[in-house]
Amino acid sequence: KEECPDDVSGIYFNGDTARVDVRPFNVTKAVATIQFSVKFHEIKGNQVVWNDNSWYRGTAHIQLYQDKLGFGVHSARDVKFRWRARPDVWYFISVTYVAGKYEKLYVDGKLIETATLPPSAVPLVFPGAQMGTWQFANNSFGRYGHLELTSLAWWDKEMNGDDTCPTGDEDNLMLLYKFNPKACGSIVKDLSGNGHDGRALATSWKKSDNPNVCGGPPPPTKPPCKQPNIISFNGDTDRIEVEALSQGAQDVVTIEAWVRFHYISGNQVIYNDKGWEPGDLHMQIYSGRLGLGVRGALDVKFRWKAVPLRWYFLSMVYSSGNYTKLYVDEVLTEVIPARNPQKLTFSGADMGAWQFAEGNWDRHGALDLAAFRIWGEERDGKDSCAEGGEANLLLLYDFDECVGDDEQMPDESKGGNHGKVIGGTMKTVDAMTLCGIDATPPPQCTKPQSLKFDGDNDYVTIKGPLSPVEINRFSLEMWLTFHDVEATQTVFADGDYKTTGDMQVTLTQKTLRFNVKGAGEIDLEWRPKVKNWNYISLVYDTVTVALYVDGFLATNKTFGTAGVVLPMEKPVMGAFEFLAQSYTNQADMVVHSIRAWSETRDGSDSCPNGKEKNLLFFMEFAENKCSQVIPDLTGKEHSGTIVSASYSPTIPDSNYRFCHLPGGKPPPETCSNPTHLD
Repeated sequence: KEECPDDVSGIYFNGDTARVDVRPFNVTKAVATIQFSVKFHEIKGNQVVWNDNSWYRGTAHIQLYQDKLGFGVHSARDVKFRWRARPDVWYFISVTYVAGKYEKLYVDGKLIETATLPPSAVPLVFPGAQMGTWQFANNSFGRYGHLELTSLAWWDKEMNGDDTCPTGDEDNLMLLYKFNPKACGSIVKDLSGNGHDGRALATSWKKSDNPNVCGGPPPPTKPPCKQPNIISFNGDTDRIEVEALSQGAQDVVTIEAWVRFHYISGNQVIYNDKGWEPGDLHMQIYSGRLGLGVRGALDVKFRWKAVPLRWYFLSMVYSSGNYTKLYVDEVLTEVIPARNPQKLTFSGADMGAWQFAEGNWDRHGALDLAAFRIWGEERDGKDSCAEGGEANLLLLYDFDECVGDDEQMPDESKGGNHGKVIGGTMKTVDAMTLCGIDATPPPQCTKPQSLKFDGDNDYVTIKGPLSPVEINRFSLEMWLTFHDVEATQTVFADGDYKTTGDMQVTLTQKTLRFNVKGAGEIDLEWRPKVKNWNYISLVYDTVTVALYVDGFLATNKTFGTAGVVLPMEKPVMGAFEFLAQSYTNQADMVVHSIRAWSETRDGSDSCPNGKEKNLLFFMEFAENKCSQVIPDLTGKEHSGTIVSASYSPTIPDSNYRFCHLPGGKPPPETCSNPTHLD
């Protein structure tokens, strides 16, 4: 090889056969620590840092599996740490092994995880090893596992994770490689003096860009913290570690969180107990949908779907053996019955961490928290604005103090359940309302005219019941257009279609369908055109259902079972979740107005003003000013709440007369000299 230049400071492994062969130590150690400065150029496949030449009792393998660091010891445990590496980032990694007790992983001086070992875990033996090679990686010889090292050391004692910059004279140092000009060549000198020299094969010596080598510049610091009111998690390993709650297991709890998701493409943890034993709780976002799991009781995904970069106030009630409720921005969105009674253990958790996210470790899961509270009682979904002295308040984090890495996050309740911050960043956001958070709608809403449903999980809840008695005469009127007619989508529904009288209006296989539980299901044989505005009126009298389109009777059909009345207790518009969990993103619609009557109508657009007799509710989205709460123009307080739909500037362009907006053309009053029938 060419003579080494003076500026060599690292060694490069090509991900194929490049390696350093290390001589046997001929020692057995119950306690040992390996420390190394490393940069992984890719995180696909497996990359070996240190692998003993054989695989028998006490031998060790240290390598990256995809982006997950593993430390496996034969006859002990094969640990894959929860930390995830990023490509082209320098890390100082320290892993301590204590036989029969634990393994600890430190990254850049911070303790990431302590993994428990079985009592039978054996001491380490050192029969000789290979560094930086792929041949032990399950026979996977892909050429994208490049890595660099600037130093590697083995100690026969437990280290605290700091880079002590050893020179070779330290006690308890078994091996020290520094990949600099003194080591450059085919023989890598062991600076500890123990004679464990290595032989470099197919490696490349180069000038390293590692900024954290001994004597180099310090790692960058976070910006100073001033009057914070939120904590931000990067979606990687940032988290707050919470010990087991001092109050113990609970039958009934309410968890409140002010939260903002920067992305909804993957899984994001809000609060997860570290294990998965009976009573352990997992609360996280799965691609925008909030999931709640309680081991031994339930595992559900709520129908509500988050939108990125929008603050939400979430309140989740868990009542053992009874139900789980979700409130979003103080509005009840769903109640799910519980299967089995099971107390919540609160055995110790991570907040804002990704490690339980079902192996899905993409880097788009950043989230912010502005408040987090746990109550030992059922709450009503309203923002409690708790200050800490309230009864039954188990935990309160307000994130209003500057807290750094490895520092205590104070619990402002009486419970004393303090947390430990690992990697989170305290920040300040402006324009605060509602106990510290801006709850105004997203800024992209301008000049609203209609409401757009994307066909996935967009819907509007309408406060019910619509009538003090069950309804035997019902008319539903809507101005709408479908942007796709191929897939199934819900237009309007009441209930979950499990109770007699629950109803659904759906577009199914290009045809409008009207279902009433206990009465039957009727295809109305009207096929709407894509992006064509229509005024539809559905009229139900417990015997028949009639469909009017643009003022004309399209069809009138009779049900198989007569006399089924409508409770109208939980009406929703635009929901997709009632359709056998069929979630497609291709079936969107736009609605300009909706109204319902407790009488049979004639199908014409009467242009009501809200004061008419038998008018149950009336909403026009052009009058809404981008609010998440849609007023009921009848004054009866049957308001609507947007769960995930968005406003649109689209207005009807039908030839049929349209109330309150220009551009609609009334049908001609007289006919003269016709040439065709349209």
